[in-house]
Amino acid sequence: MLYKLRLIYHTAMQYLPVVAVWWALFVSGAGIGWWIGSAVIIFILNVYGFGIAFHHTFSHRTFTFNRPIEIALMYIGTCATLVAPLTWAVTHMAHHRYVDTEDDPHAPSTLGWKILFFINHAPKKYSALSCRHLIKDEAHLWFDSHIGYWTTVISFPLLCFLVGGLYGLVFLWAIPTFYVLLTGMIFALAHYGETNEFGHKARDSWVLSLFSFGDGNHLRHHSEWNYTGWFHRKCALLIGREYQRK
Repeated sequence: MLYKLRLIYHTAMQYLPVVAVWWALFVSGAGIGWWIGSAVIIFILNVYGFGIAFHHTFSHRTFTFNRPIEIALMYIGTCATLVAPLTWAVTHMAHHRYVDTEDDPHAPSTLGWKILFFINHAPKKYSALSCRHLIKDEAHLWFDSHIGYWTTVISFPLLCFLVGGLYGLVFLWAIPTFYVLLTGMIFALAHYGETNEFGHKARDSWVLSLFSFGDGNHLRHHSEWNYTGWFHRKCALLIGREYQRK
């Protein structure tokens, strides 16, 4: 039941912030400072939380960070995606393993209109062993617990409200969260189209590249799991290093 509640919250946050975006644009009269603040939070959540942490580090082990930074990235990524890092990584690896089949957690060809709601993106088949490097980690297990998950996702809007009241809630939480979830949806829709030479429908997208800050070479990523866009790689190496595989 509690896990279902997570999925419902995740799905609701796909679309509820649209009201906040409308209010920010047409009612708030907010100054440029709030929009700059929103853009900064969007960048941090999208590039470091969603892209570098959840996608390229926790799932594909492309980068490694010292422990305090790694835990900070766990927090930022959970705030960004509204999914715990362990759950996200297991689901993503299932996507790679079963890409564009009925067992793919987010394949447009099988989900149809249901792809528009994250509650339908739970994997039917998955292997926890694909993320055994996370299962052994007590911090990852805490973030994946119900206490860890709700503590994280509730603390983010609370902090934003304490910083700026209603404006903080809208510009620092609702709009950035909506942006990241929209980016995640575009990643899923990058599998809409004709089958390519690799036997699946992943494709590069300038729209995806725009929303993800340059991480739009989705076709290449599926053929080279450790491939990371130039900008994301530079940002990752500012605070960490390449993971050395044994």
